[in-house]
Amino acid sequence: MRAGLMKEIICIESPTTVRDQYGGSTQTWTSFAHGVRAEVKSAVETRVTENMEIRHVEVVSFRCRFIEGLTANMRICWHGEYYRILGREFTRNYREVVIRTELIND
Repeated sequence: MRAGLMKEIICIESPTTVRDQYGGSTQTWTSFAHGVRAEVKSAVETRVTENMEIRHVEVVSFRCRFIEGLTANMRICWHGEYYRILGREFTRNYREVVIRTELIND
């Protein structure tokens, strides 16, 4: 592991369902891991066709130390933008993880 390459600071957020006084629920995001040092591995923009619509998707990979409890339904905040986790790849001895994400354009 080359920790000196992990120069970026990211925040990993977890979805939380909150019920209101009327029984309705809304999804909010809470901080799961804040101040995580990571290396941005790649930023690739691709074109995806969904429902007869062309959409540009930015795919970014983050490499960081192993984080216990990291799941695919979380998201990453980096430079004020949010990234949906597409997949995680752990190293053989679980010392680091590469997280593949896409930019959320909502």
